[in-house]
Amino acid sequence: MIVGQRLGAYDILSLIGRGGMGEVYRARDTKLGRDVAIKVLPAALTSDPERLARFEREARVLASLNHPNIGAIYGLEQSGDVRALVLELVDGPTLAERLQAVRSGSSRTRHPEQAVVSGFSQTDGLPVAEALTIARQIGDALDAAHEKGIVHRDLKPANVKLTPAGVVKVLDFGLAKTHTDVPAADLTNAPTMSAGPTEDGVLLGTAPYMSPEQARGQAVDKRTDIWAFGCLLYELLTGRRAFPGETLPDTLAAIIGRGPSWDVLPAATPPSVVRLLQRCLEKDSRRRLRDIGDARTDIDDALSGAAAQTVPTTVLPVRSRLAWSVAALLFVALVGTLALGWRLLPRAPAETAPAFSRIARLTSGPARDIGPAISPDGKWVAYLSNARGPMDVWVKFLASGDAANLTVGANLDVSGSTGIAGLDISPDGTRIAVMAKPRGSSEAFSTWELPAPLPGVPHKLLDTGFLGARWSPDGRQVAFIRAGSSAGDALWVADADGANRREVIAARDGMHIHWPSWSRDGRIYFLTTFFTIANLDQSEIYRIDPRGGAMEAVVSTLRRAVFPLPMPNGAGLIYAANPTSEELSLWWRPSGPGEPHRLTTGVGEFAEPRMSADGRKLVFTLYELRQSLTRIPVTSILATDSADITNGYGGDLDPSLAPGGDRLVFSSSRDGNRHLWTARIDGGDIRPLTSGESQDTRPAYSPDARQIAFVSDRGGRRAIWIISADGGSPRKLVDAALTGGLSWSRDGLEIVYAASAGAWPGLWSVSVGDARVRRLPTPGAAAEPVWSPTRDLIAYLQPATSGPGFNRLAFVDSAGQPQYSALPPAPDIPAGFVNGMQAWSPDGRRLAVVAQNTNAPASIWIVDPDARGNPYRRLIELPIGPRIRGITWTRDGSAIVIGKHDTTSDIVLMDQAQ
Repeated sequence: MIVGQRLGAYDILSLIGRGGMGEVYRARDTKLGRDVAIKVLPAALTSDPERLARFEREARVLASLNHPNIGAIYGLEQSGDVRALVLELVDGPTLAERLQAVRSGSSRTRHPEQAVVSGFSQTDGLPVAEALTIARQIGDALDAAHEKGIVHRDLKPANVKLTPAGVVKVLDFGLAKTHTDVPAADLTNAPTMSAGPTEDGVLLGTAPYMSPEQARGQAVDKRTDIWAFGCLLYELLTGRRAFPGETLPDTLAAIIGRGPSWDVLPAATPPSVVRLLQRCLEKDSRRRLRDIGDARTDIDDALSGAAAQTVPTTVLPVRSRLAWSVAALLFVALVGTLALGWRLLPRAPAETAPAFSRIARLTSGPARDIGPAISPDGKWVAYLSNARGPMDVWVKFLASGDAANLTVGANLDVSGSTGIAGLDISPDGTRIAVMAKPRGSSEAFSTWELPAPLPGVPHKLLDTGFLGARWSPDGRQVAFIRAGSSAGDALWVADADGANRREVIAARDGMHIHWPSWSRDGRIYFLTTFFTIANLDQSEIYRIDPRGGAMEAVVSTLRRAVFPLPMPNGAGLIYAANPTSEELSLWWRPSGPGEPHRLTTGVGEFAEPRMSADGRKLVFTLYELRQSLTRIPVTSILATDSADITNGYGGDLDPSLAPGGDRLVFSSSRDGNRHLWTARIDGGDIRPLTSGESQDTRPAYSPDARQIAFVSDRGGRRAIWIISADGGSPRKLVDAALTGGLSWSRDGLEIVYAASAGAWPGLWSVSVGDARVRRLPTPGAAAEPVWSPTRDLIAYLQPATSGPGFNRLAFVDSAGQPQYSALPPAPDIPAGFVNGMQAWSPDGRRLAVVAQNTNAPASIWIVDPDARGNPYRRLIELPIGPRIRGITWTRDGSAIVIGKHDTTSDIVLMDQAQ
């Protein structure tokens, strides 16, 4: 095959791999509009009719495997003499690549305090909890295959992929097992005997993972997969192969005659896992573990640990970034001392802050579990999860641990975002409010009502665009948001059935109103913000009496205060905030005078709290952040061509590249607060630039690369600061209520920014020399300005000032005169460049512009305002979930670098002391 050719309904895009089984290409399915992998079969197989018929027959059997941890087979295609398999395209590194990255030390930077993570010591392998979580998913895949009588026979790290969402995908079930020298052998029984790269005419596979019976050429069954599973788990834990050998004969001799070195296992490997390894690696298949399902049980026991035990109140916190699959790492507890890799702070007196004595993890694994609500009687929890693939509403019964999917047959597309609100349960416990729309519909999301806690027929509660419904404590009213996108949101109330609606707070100035919640005295609490990039921007908590009155500030901050939850008994407010750190913790503050009290601390963000009616049970979402600098080629349309510059566990965002150079400045939370750091474009030579108790964000290099401007709250006010690119003491330039980033003029004398002046934000410029500020007139509101590096031209995003809102790209010169007024709106983006940002290419001819609307994938567009015809080209679209903060170009204009924010998440329950 040749890139650019067509195979049936598939356009061949690029070559992504070669092996003895043939070449693998990325292709575009023109019928279904998706990217797939095309594996072209070798001529030795396709030229033999008998072998080809057997192969096609078995491919049909393998296609019956439908499991989230197995790479899917979509079909067989033929064009002339070319036969090819159509496979699921799985992005992400292979397990072999992940292990190699750990061995080379490039996947994470260890600190002394990271010697123990969630109770497990580090080794040359993966963290124990991560290794077990990966193995658990591999076991799930094997179990599904074994139930259908399918044996993999070539399980090895290169045949396992790790998606960016943390999902394990086992590839090549039964498809790489032919040998021209053994035509009588059935495809499902052929052994594999290659210690290195494979070639046509030899047995395919990798010797270090063969079972003894496989190495001897004997018939194999599912126990050969169990042996390979043991080899994989051993390697995950230790970073080395169970049966090493310099040559193929040495390796086979070790498999048949020697055992693995058990003393290299991490000291904290749970005893049950050691026993599991010994059972999997029994050389006599009759004594080996007979069912992979038994392995899953042992791993679950090891992972669960003391997850439901009482949490001590004097444990020192573990402050470290957990590597890769932190959702699973938090699941691990050090028995008797540590639960979930975090602790509760010492309890305040019972008459003030609530005191919690037990923690239970309700969900775990790779699924995205968010937005919980707990029933008034505290017996079950509803939450959103994509465990099935699409987002669904699930209910978990606390007494039994059973879970039910309420929307699997409801014909609804459920919102995958909780930016506006999560779920709500009616005060009588019979209904759940959720943001959804009819499946496949192009209309906007609205509020639907589901019977609960068992499935039933849903119905639409509120009209399209009315979201985030919350019932009043007596069940007679409902509060909700009229979402206006960039134009701002409005707060409404109505009767419980949606009738008698009235507006309480009108949309104004682009202010977003999210997460309404009723207090016992009938007030509505909510958060406000002006940008909604995954709740990363400044936000505050207000309240209002819907019967009449003005907004009252409850929690004012220069950072983030979100997810207000009035206590059911009226004794204060629980919310999430980060007044002293980068990540959110849960806080409590009294209704009257008194200081806030911190309830939780630890790795990850504690968010979206909800409480039972008696105030004794609290559920919340525990997010682990992965914030990485990612490089994306501008000349390619393939998402697989992007590569992380940093691994994501330092909390890296806001990149800016030195003009004409190869050094990045970015904001990072790797020291606990968000400060500025610099690094080479390849991620090496990372150095701190700022420090202190401040939050330093949105850095921008000056045109001569000698200075860096940034936004900071140091000194207790939000302001623009400047620091030498070589370090030193920063100096404050001007106080400003900024709503985005900064950009230098091409001569380096001014900095342009967007800020509010009591109403809609507009454009401002400050002189670097004397701090003189001037307003740049614009036809409307303005956000995220960037000054061209080659001419007097400022590009900015122009939010709509009336709902539902559409952000367009606009231009002015330094005098405020509009430019490119005839530029058409961006196509195929429902809300335009909402919550976006942009960066000029080094030659000043093109813009890279980000669009990231709620419930839609974030996308990046290349815009050429001088182009004839359509000036917009979509460069890349991320999957739903990740968001972008910060974008810059490489000096040759061949690639862009973004700050990518992604999360894993689970639902956690805390019980209050009796």
